[in-house]
Amino acid sequence: MNNSKRITENQKFQTKHDTLNSRQCKGQVSTELLVIISAALFIFIPLMVTGYLKANQSNEELFIAQTQLAVSRTSNMIESIGNLGEGASSVLEIYVPKGVKSIKFEKEGTGGEVVITMETSDGITEIAGISRFPPTSDYMIDDPPQGIMRFVIASRGKDGVSVTKQ
Repeated sequence: MNNSKRITENQKFQTKHDTLNSRQCKGQVSTELLVIISAALFIFIPLMVTGYLKANQSNEELFIAQTQLAVSRTSNMIESIGNLGEGASSVLEIYVPKGVKSIKFEKEGTGGEVVITMETSDGITEIAGISRFPPTSDYMIDDPPQGIMRFVIASRGKDGVSVTKQ
């Protein structure tokens, strides 16, 4: 009986010893997992911030390119209508991107100028296009809505071209 009692006590001791070791292993796994997750976040968060900042910069560059396209198309259309002579007219559609504060058609010397003012991260930016044909009168649109805008451009002969919003 003594032997059987000893085995039982040894088994109890072994069981307690195994339980303590398994708890230590569980704690070690948790600590290792925490270190791995921390290291991943340490790398991942700066990458996310950099990506976010680059995305904002790319959007702004896109808006500037869209504005340059709108100015170029408008000044080219004024040139074309002016060259066709009195009575010629056309409807021009341009896309007005986010951040545009004003669109101006004004006389500049003997010709005309199309100026779109927009707000960027660097401050207020003006993008201008010129034409040989002046507008019959200065025309300005403050805070135009984002999206498609239509303008009627008509030649008035020697007086220049008229530009009106449709």
